[in-house]
Amino acid sequence: MNAGTRQLLMFYAVVALFTGVDMGLMIGLFWSSLKITGSPLVLGLVLCLSMLLPFTLQRLARRGGRGLVLDFQHTLVARAAGFVLILGCALAGLFHTLYGFVLIALLVGVLGFFTTSALEAVNTRFSLAQVVNSEFSARWMQTAIQLGAFGGAALGGLALEGFGIDRFALVFCSMGCLAALTVLVSPLGRLSVERAAGAAPTVPARPLSADAVPGVDGRLLRALCLGLGMIGFHIGAFNTLTPVIYQTLNHWTAADFGLASGVAGVGAFLAAVLPGARVPDYVPPLLILLMDALLVYSGVAAVSIAACFLIGYSINHLRIQLRRKLIDLARSPADADRIASISAFYYLLLQSAAPLILAGLITERLFGRQAAPAVFVLVAVVLLLSVVVLPRVTSAPVRAVAEPG
Repeated sequence: MNAGTRQLLMFYAVVALFTGVDMGLMIGLFWSSLKITGSPLVLGLVLCLSMLLPFTLQRLARRGGRGLVLDFQHTLVARAAGFVLILGCALAGLFHTLYGFVLIALLVGVLGFFTTSALEAVNTRFSLAQVVNSEFSARWMQTAIQLGAFGGAALGGLALEGFGIDRFALVFCSMGCLAALTVLVSPLGRLSVERAAGAAPTVPARPLSADAVPGVDGRLLRALCLGLGMIGFHIGAFNTLTPVIYQTLNHWTAADFGLASGVAGVGAFLAAVLPGARVPDYVPPLLILLMDALLVYSGVAAVSIAACFLIGYSINHLRIQLRRKLIDLARSPADADRIASISAFYYLLLQSAAPLILAGLITERLFGRQAAPAVFVLVAVVLLLSVVVLPRVTSAPVRAVAEPG
């Protein structure tokens, strides 16, 4: 095994670890926010703003001729510092106050944005260096993400149920800080040097538009990023509406919610590692629609959790294909950074906008919490239209996005 392959495997292990810590912490935030605020609306607003803040700063910096994309090394430092701050908030008891929860959610959201951008850029750089081709790069990146998501979600729900929010926060923040520092002092932490050396000569001399990459078809890039964003919106809907349905309507536990998220991660993991037969492009989103309905209307915890398996499996077919196409668009490390930043923005913007929009729909002034199941199914309908109907109407070249690879 050569040095490049070892470094690649180490990187995917780090992706799984970081995803697991972040997912576990988010499970606690989603579930606890419903108890603290009585509504996911406040959380939705904070998460949306937390994703918009770093990308807005990036755009303003680019207009001034400077970049604000953190390299891998600086991302590790930021993660360590961020988790120390969250840990301090937990020790101060701020998880039980609204303003403390707002601060913690902002920190987690900002860390998530920069971490996602940095990891996507490093993954694309491995492909550009021909350590791995774009198909395997996208597939194994998603495999690592789903392994981490499964472990983090399942352990997060169980830890929250067993420890309570205070000790839960201490455990996950300590893990996050220790993981970032460990990677920082490892050989993998030196990737930032290679990044700087490769990216410096290719920085464009003039400011770019918000979603432009030199030499890349902007229409194709927007179509791919919008498709990825709609998947993020569905995930945001799951994170927002499932706690409402499980906790408020069905009176199930945090462990059930964590297990449902974990089972979805298992399905997504198998979609990434197992070859599948080619099917018409409407089949995966249609299966998501049917399983969403089963999840919210079955009334039986075991059936609802089982439906999450096929949801995760089908969602990941769509996401892997989009990531592979985005990787293929990059021709240089600078392109990789730019595309990673844009795709992360679309994905995280719609994922974070989902709680704000959907929570607003189920407020008592509009449809009430009893409408949460119907709203969740409606999101699946919109996802179906966005990946099947919209590409045909616009003639965007993303027609095969839903075909399993």
